[in-house]
Amino acid sequence: MKLEGVVPYLAICLGLPLLSSSLHAQDPSQMDTIGSAIVMTDTVQADLHSPVGTDSSAIFLRRATLGPDRMYAVAITYPDGRPRMMGRYEDVALNIPDGEFTYYYPNGQVESTGAFDHGYKAGTWKCYTANGSARADRFYYGMDWDHMQFLVGLSELAPTLGAATESNTPFGAPSTN
Repeated sequence: MKLEGVVPYLAICLGLPLLSSSLHAQDPSQMDTIGSAIVMTDTVQADLHSPVGTDSSAIFLRRATLGPDRMYAVAITYPDGRPRMMGRYEDVALNIPDGEFTYYYPNGQVESTGAFDHGYKAGTWKCYTANGSARADRFYYGMDWDHMQFLVGLSELAPTLGAATESNTPFGAPSTN
């Protein structure tokens, strides 16, 4: 039996799980494919998004894996492995949070938990103190600042030019004229 083709194959099969825990990429363009999942591991600053520079003192480890639903599950941990944030993103650049998120204090207590909807906080977020006591909940509408101002009456939509027709009203809604 010829082993020359089997040995490299076994080394690859046995080595990939070990390799997946040590991948290090500075940006999403340097992501490595392992099986059918994309795995990215990098370090981020205290804002949990910016790559670490040479002068940064607060360093967190960020690990992203691509799930079968095409969402990126992200875990950000303190250098000693304690969780700082768990959540999911829609995009490979990890810019659009979507779904349930949980943030943790350094002592391991939950800081806050809630949901993002296509990049915006949405619904009720539960907040806690560092000792685990409940703080006031926060409610988010899941929209950007411009739409929020319109919703609460701080601004109005710009008038349209000419008479309203089905073609120039939002979503083809019937005109009010």
